[in-house]
Amino acid sequence: MKNQLLDTRGTTTFECVQTDPSSSAITLFVAVKKHLHRYRLVTVSQGFQKLNEIVLPTTPRLLTSTSGGCVCVGFAREYAIVDLETGTSLDVFPTGRAAQPTQCRLAKRELLLSKDTESYIVGYDGKPTRGFFLNWNDIPSSLGFASPYVVCSTASKIVVRSYSTGSLVQSFSLPGGVAVSVREENRPYKAPSFFVATKNQICRFTSISLQHQVQELIETNEYEEALALTEICDEENLECVDSHQLRDLHARYAFHLFCHKKDFELSAKHFELTECDVRKVVGLFPELLPLKLSNSLHYVPPLPPPTFQGPEFQRALTSLVPYLNKNRLRIGSSVNQLQNQRVLGENFDQMFPDEDDNDLSTAIDLLLFRAYLTGNNDEELERLLRERNGLPVQEVERVLIEKMKYLKLIIFFEGKGLHRRALEFIRQLSQRGTDGSMAAISMTEGLQHMTRYLNRLGNTQEKLVFEYAKWVLQNNKDLGIEIFTNSLHPIASDKVLKYLRDNSTNGNAACVSYLESLVEKNVEENDSYHDQLAQHYLDIIMNLLPPAGSSTQRLQAGTEPGQIGITRRKLLNFFEKSNRYHAERLLNIFPMDDLLEERALILRRMGRHEQALNIYVHKLGHHELALQYCDKVFDPNVEGEAKSVFTFLIEDFLIPPSGSVSGLQTMLALDLLTKHFDKIDPLRALDLLPGNIPVFKIRGYIDSVLKDLTEKRRAHEISKNLLKSETLLVKQIAFNCKNKPISITPITACPVCNKRIGESAFAMYPNGILVHYACSKDRHVCPVTGDQFDFTRPIRKESSLSNK
Repeated sequence: MKNQLLDTRGTTTFECVQTDPSSSAITLFVAVKKHLHRYRLVTVSQGFQKLNEIVLPTTPRLLTSTSGGCVCVGFAREYAIVDLETGTSLDVFPTGRAAQPTQCRLAKRELLLSKDTESYIVGYDGKPTRGFFLNWNDIPSSLGFASPYVVCSTASKIVVRSYSTGSLVQSFSLPGGVAVSVREENRPYKAPSFFVATKNQICRFTSISLQHQVQELIETNEYEEALALTEICDEENLECVDSHQLRDLHARYAFHLFCHKKDFELSAKHFELTECDVRKVVGLFPELLPLKLSNSLHYVPPLPPPTFQGPEFQRALTSLVPYLNKNRLRIGSSVNQLQNQRVLGENFDQMFPDEDDNDLSTAIDLLLFRAYLTGNNDEELERLLRERNGLPVQEVERVLIEKMKYLKLIIFFEGKGLHRRALEFIRQLSQRGTDGSMAAISMTEGLQHMTRYLNRLGNTQEKLVFEYAKWVLQNNKDLGIEIFTNSLHPIASDKVLKYLRDNSTNGNAACVSYLESLVEKNVEENDSYHDQLAQHYLDIIMNLLPPAGSSTQRLQAGTEPGQIGITRRKLLNFFEKSNRYHAERLLNIFPMDDLLEERALILRRMGRHEQALNIYVHKLGHHELALQYCDKVFDPNVEGEAKSVFTFLIEDFLIPPSGSVSGLQTMLALDLLTKHFDKIDPLRALDLLPGNIPVFKIRGYIDSVLKDLTEKRRAHEISKNLLKSETLLVKQIAFNCKNKPISITPITACPVCNKRIGESAFAMYPNGILVHYACSKDRHVCPVTGDQFDFTRPIRKESSLSNK
């Protein structure tokens, strides 16, 4: 006897495991009534060393160790995860009516715990990890895990189920089985084996190789089990099948799920893992395919096309959308790849003969079209209809009209380049039927759709735009103008103007609206369009003006009622903002005795301010407008009439054409002198004032002028003295620079080129660096230190730095 553990007398259950595969240490768990002992065996010579002991709430029946210092304990009534350090326990679930726990450890940090005739897979935290349970049809007496299977012994037989799927693998009679043991130390292995103990014998069971099992499962159409085994093989670095067979297996399973199980979502995932001919997938919907391709489909058992019931059709189509989109892109880039894809095996490859790839592209697009349409996925449907596709025009048109998807049909026509057909369809939608039926959409909606469509065409379909713009212009002038002003591909403005003049019911108004848009957006570089807009405004106004000699009261420009007031406001605003019209040309066509406000603005543009003020004061008699005009154009820094506008205004007040100065004019002149004394030449103003004006009336003006002149004289004196001081400082700095010696010896070298300076031209930077003149590339940057010098700073700052 090597070692005796005295504390283990009366043991009820135990487990001995190698908790760390990287070492030879063994951990022994022993349950003695309510006490759980933990031992560690490092070397045989040292024997088992007791680590700790914890007290449990009741006597355990089974022990299964987990990682992380915990153990799963099976009590008579429940399972619990016990922390071996703290002794705390986490209840999992009860053992059921049998009050007999059975459990075993699985792979991937999972446990299998039984409750009556069912076993559940849980993680080491006690939470379920699978969406299924294992049903044994009898209360298990013992469980074992022989990857990838779970073995259960019952009173009458041995049952083997898949660990991955829970499906029944094998069942055979073996009465009296009480214990299952698995040779864990032999993993990984190709043929898992396990032992089953009965009352009078021990039986050993060995499975055939996993490779053979996979092949048998494929032959019996049990694809899910076969895939589960291939995953186990991958985890244990075993090659059950090659890549070709694996893709074939995924494809068979995908078709099986789609046709028999109606699990469309899962089948789509497996289709993604294959590279099968797409025709074999789209063939699942023969009623939606082109006739030529549909007639070529010949399925072989056991894969007939499925029959859909109720919402199954929509689910089936929607599930395949990602797969179809992926292959749609691939076919578009290289359709020749399809002819080289043979991954489904002999039977699958013989389902279809090679077909025209155009039919295949059409079939894919038709399936996507139906999927988006029945699934109300408008965004994706519009994307498909708008881009290049293989959809048949007549079929799509029929379906969309039946579904009343009129706007989608317009998008489809546009994507196909059938612009005339789309435009005619828009016009038909907004018109009543021949039988008097209501239009599908209102006239306003039809005009708006037509406008947006023509906006997108622009100069790419110039004739078509001009043809259908006429209908829009006849019904809504503003929308008709938008066709040309908001176009993505603008048509030449000259062509548009000619078209509007010839085809619009009111060509002049249409041209005005179009020119207004060009001027407002400033998109046209041709200044003549500004002249044309002003000319159109003038023509409209002249046609609306009352005849000469009429007794109609004259109103201020822009305040007239009706269209004439609107147009004059537009013209005045145009002259205020635009600086691209030719003033001389427009002045020649304006009437001499009418539209005086507009004439004054043209004169302002030409700089003839004296004539403009004469209009405001003498012809319009609007002194306030004259004063506002002076405020806008006065600029003391510009030579010319803009500097003397207030003087011109005084002259207009005091030198009227009639020769006699009224009291009102004198009062206006004095008020102007008082408020704007600094903008008027005082000598000229005094010369203009009548000699009979009392001095006290101009005293305020004279005081303001004298005060202003005094302040200006004082400011000039201060400026003069400051400049004199600056001059002295500059002379002092220059004197200091000239008197500063510069020593150049025969060995003095330039630090840039490392050559002697000698008698060559040189330059010295403010930091004292002396270089050849030719090496001085930038007078502001020292070529040696990189220091930067700012010679534009004020002299006073430089002088202060030099003194320091």
